[in-house]
Amino acid sequence: MEKQIYALLVGINEYPVGIRSLNGCLEDVRKIETFLKQNFGQENPTASEPLAEAAQNGGESVVVTSYDKLHICKITNANATYHNIIAGFTQFLRKAGPDDVVWFHYSGHGTEAWTADEFFETVEPGALDQVLVCHKSKPEDGQLLLADKELAALLHEVETLDVEGQAKESPHIVVSLDCCHSGTGTRDPFDEPFVSTRKVVMRKATTREEAIERSDEIRKLDDYYGYGNGKPFEGVPLSRHVFMAACQSDELAAEDPGGGAFTAALMRTLSQSGNQINYADLLMRTRAFIRKTRDKQNPQFSTYGNFNPFTRFLEGSPLGSADRYPVWFNQRLDRWQVQAGAIHGLPTQPETPIQVALFSTGTNGRKVATATITSTGAQKSTLSPLALEAGAAVSETAENLQAEITHLPVPPVFVWLHGVEPFVQKLKDNWDDSKNVQHVAGPEGEQKPMLEVHTAPDEAGSSFTHYLIKDRRSGRLLQRVPAEPDAAPTAVMDSLGKIVRWERTIELKNEQSLLLNKFDFELLVQEAPVKQQVFSAGEVLIHLDTEKYFEHIKDNGEKLLFTRFLPRVRIRQINQDLFFYLLHLRPDYSIRSYAGEIPFKMANHENLNGVVAFPIELNLLTEVSKRDPETGELVLVGKNWALSEGENEATSYFKVIASTEEIDIEQLLQDKLGGSRDDDFEETGDDRISNDWCSKTIKLTMLRQENEIPGLDASALTLANGAIEIAPHPELRAGVGLQQSGGGRRSLDPTHLFA
Repeated sequence: MEKQIYALLVGINEYPVGIRSLNGCLEDVRKIETFLKQNFGQENPTASEPLAEAAQNGGESVVVTSYDKLHICKITNANATYHNIIAGFTQFLRKAGPDDVVWFHYSGHGTEAWTADEFFETVEPGALDQVLVCHKSKPEDGQLLLADKELAALLHEVETLDVEGQAKESPHIVVSLDCCHSGTGTRDPFDEPFVSTRKVVMRKATTREEAIERSDEIRKLDDYYGYGNGKPFEGVPLSRHVFMAACQSDELAAEDPGGGAFTAALMRTLSQSGNQINYADLLMRTRAFIRKTRDKQNPQFSTYGNFNPFTRFLEGSPLGSADRYPVWFNQRLDRWQVQAGAIHGLPTQPETPIQVALFSTGTNGRKVATATITSTGAQKSTLSPLALEAGAAVSETAENLQAEITHLPVPPVFVWLHGVEPFVQKLKDNWDDSKNVQHVAGPEGEQKPMLEVHTAPDEAGSSFTHYLIKDRRSGRLLQRVPAEPDAAPTAVMDSLGKIVRWERTIELKNEQSLLLNKFDFELLVQEAPVKQQVFSAGEVLIHLDTEKYFEHIKDNGEKLLFTRFLPRVRIRQINQDLFFYLLHLRPDYSIRSYAGEIPFKMANHENLNGVVAFPIELNLLTEVSKRDPETGELVLVGKNWALSEGENEATSYFKVIASTEEIDIEQLLQDKLGGSRDDDFEETGDDRISNDWCSKTIKLTMLRQENEIPGLDASALTLANGAIEIAPHPELRAGVGLQQSGGGRRSLDPTHLFA
């Protein structure tokens, strides 16, 4: 069946008495509807039907209109009640299948409200929900506010359930919000004078303690869609989607009668490119346009559940890569700049110039110029005057330029190529120097190869069928690439490039940063059922067994042995806002950021005194947070990471990046091997730090630990990463385990956590 598009568009201009009305929200909906019909549907509808379970308000019913493969449900003004918006998700968007596309857009008021106790104790240390303000004129309309946690639950259902509640595979999900305070999931009606009386007043209390005393200020968990009502609290569910917001969570979104500034910029960008643009480029161009008129509104962009931002808008096929960076002309400085810097791995004092090529928008855009980087900053760098290609013209107002680094003056990674000569030569002929890898003829000599690529025969040994990529340091086989004549060289180079990026991301650091002593990076490791230990060392070894950790049996019978992790940041000695980003560098060479940007806002910690700890992966909580029965301490349950059956060891790196400014973190991410997917510091008068960043890393290795000595015919059992060997005995059968030794120690060795 042809791909279907399901668009739920919500816009509210006319709010009940007591909430200031808006001007441009219905115009936002009209613009998006027109764009969709022009690019994905047709002008005249092919079908129309009422939305099931939606109540009629204001004389109009809520309908779903189809334009061939495009299906649009508009909910506006008085119809945009809490219950009707939820019905739009449960009865309409959940129709989308695994090959389909979902787009939820909201234009209206956004604000903040005190969150439920369960969220405050786990995922919302700032104590506030970011909420969409619905239309409510009578009790049966439901709640006035739709919280970001409820939106997360609704999106998770769209991803996993159909209309009948049966399990399904995930569709392609897009969320866009044009409202105030939308940067974490949700125009503010309560920051300016009301048109009429203030019948709906948010956050009368100035502190959570005061809100508790008032009793009507804090929502109960049972009042949230998808939570409570006898259902165990399992944290905030995570779904695979891309999220676009008009502004940061503490900013206001502008509008005029012509619509919201964010939606206007978004539609302008899309109208120029159709669907020939990926999500990363869409945000960068939208943000560049809106910043020309709004210097205090910064559109946000996040991907969740390993959503690939380098895919075509509302279509999902690969388009572009993280190896290209936005380029623009800075009128104030009278020079070209590129959105790439030290945080992306560029050297600040290169021995030879960093060379770049400039391309017009999109993967198929033509090369238009070359340049060199003359000054490397923390997140953006300055370019030399452009050297234009023959016949090319570049305007200083251009918004569609990207740079690709063609020469990076850092030591290359050496790769030993050997095997069947014609196939080795094929790889050499298609070698890509931009990956910063060089091939060598042998394993010895001055240029010691870190990697190895050689050819391998099929099982019968009669013909060459694969390129094998190995890590020569560990001897580990990293990937088998089928020897398809046209695709294999590109696939091998892609994998080598990912390995190099992965290794260099681990080493990414800024030792001169003034932020290094402003926070600690910790990793909470959970044992079954509620105990946890906290680590901040550079290396941690965990020996897993089934007694104190977790075992899961998949449908195919495979047994997974796993533990759970909750990374967190412990803030100290800070007097300004910061932005945190957590990278998980996995053993398959993928680099993921599950929750995108996690801002630390001083306004949420006005009584900061000493230390504040908060989880930087707010969306990783997968199970109920529990109290330790002995200590009463709250235990947060975090991300699972497992050893597969037959796998005895795996290593991951958790890296937190802290920055005084926002980072387009998508540029640092990548899929697994073979997968689809200024440094100077300026101190201000109030001692705040600007244009600074730093990183901290924890290396975590899991080793499988057997608690029973094998039988008579088995070989000796090794424990503690080979440090202990126990030989079998014909008349002895015993349990064996390792315990962490007591007392302190003065050692630089990795921290060991024995079960």
